[in-house]
Amino acid sequence: MTITQVNAQQRCSETLTPKDCTMAECQSECLKKHNGNGVCTGGNQGPLSCVCVYNC
Repeated sequence: MTITQVNAQQRCSETLTPKDCTMAECQSECLKKHNGNGVCTGGNQGPLSCVCVYNC
């Protein structure tokens, strides 16, 4: 039996725009700023926020 130690990357997130998120702009801004993945998130009520998830 072989045990391999893996040092996983820690994930961080930042809200780039607090309202009026559009997927294309969110993904583009996140990629440029952090080389990460941007997604529009929010509840059923209220505006969508652009959240960028990236390796710290």
